[in-house]
Amino acid sequence: MKKFTALAIILAITVALCTAVFAESKLQVNKTTFAVGEPILVTAVGSGTDWVGIQRTEVTEGSAGWVYVETVGSGTQFNLLENLRDVNTEFTAGKWTIALVGNDNPWSNTAEWIESIEIEITDASSSSAAELKNKSWDGITVDGTLVSPATGQADVWIKENEVKGEISTINVRGWAFISTAITGFAYTIDGNSAVSSADYIQDRPDVKGAIDQTAEGFNIDIDVSNAGKGAHTIKIFAVDANGELVDTTFELPFTQEKEAAAPENPGTADASVIAVAVVACVALAGVVVAKKVK
Repeated sequence: MKKFTALAIILAITVALCTAVFAESKLQVNKTTFAVGEPILVTAVGSGTDWVGIQRTEVTEGSAGWVYVETVGSGTQFNLLENLRDVNTEFTAGKWTIALVGNDNPWSNTAEWIESIEIEITDASSSSAAELKNKSWDGITVDGTLVSPATGQADVWIKENEVKGEISTINVRGWAFISTAITGFAYTIDGNSAVSSADYIQDRPDVKGAIDQTAEGFNIDIDVSNAGKGAHTIKIFAVDANGELVDTTFELPFTQEKEAAAPENPGTADASVIAVAVVACVALAGVVVAKKVK
C-alpha cells in the first residue's frame, strides 16, 4: 500500500510539472515590437471579470486602458488599442506591459495577474540630417501584378485604394533626390528593423537628366509572406552618404489576409528551457515505470 501511495504521488508530481511547462498560454500577442499607431493584436482566455490592460512597464499604479475579456470574446484575437476603455495616455515609443488580470483586481495587484507580456513601441523616424528635395513613387506591384496606374503617381493612388489579399511579395518603384549622394534604399514593415541595400538602387538616366545627377531610382521586392494576418505598413527610406536613413514619406498600408502564424509562448519560447523540461518529465516518468517494474 505504501509503495502504491508513493507511486501515485510521483505520478501526480510528474503530470503537474509537465502540465505546467506545456500549458497553453492564456495571453498571446501577435509580436512584441510595434510601430507607433500600429494595431496590437491580442488573444486572451478568461471569463467573468477577467480583463486585459496595458501600461508603461515602469508604471505600477494603474492601467493606461483596459477591456473585459468577455467583451471581445475569450480566445478571440482583437485589436487591443481599438477596444480599450478609460484610455488616459498616448501610446508612444517605449516599453509597455500587457497583462491579463483576474477577477476585476486592480492593475497594481500583480499577484492577481494571470499572465503578462512586455512589448516595445518604436518610432522609426529618420536619424539623418540630409534633406529630402524631391521624389516620386511610380509603381506598386503585388505578386507580379501592377495594381497602381501605369502612368505612375502611386502615392496618389494609394490614398484612395487599398492593397489587400493573401500576399507574398510587394514591389515598389520610384526615385528620390536628397541633399547628399544616395548609397542605397531601405524599407521597414510596421516600424521594425530596417532592411537596407545598395542593390535597391535602379539606374534612372531620365531622372538624373531631368532632376539631378545625384538622384537615384529604387526598385524593391519586399517579402511579406510572414506578415501576420491584419493591417501593416511599409515605409521606404533613402540611405544617405553616411549610411543613415532619410524619410522619403512613402508609406504603403496593406492588409494581409493569410492566417497569422501561432505566436511563441513567451514563457517557453527558449529551446533550452523546453529541452530541460522534456528531460525532466521523461526522467520522472522513468522513475514511475521503474517503480512499477519492481
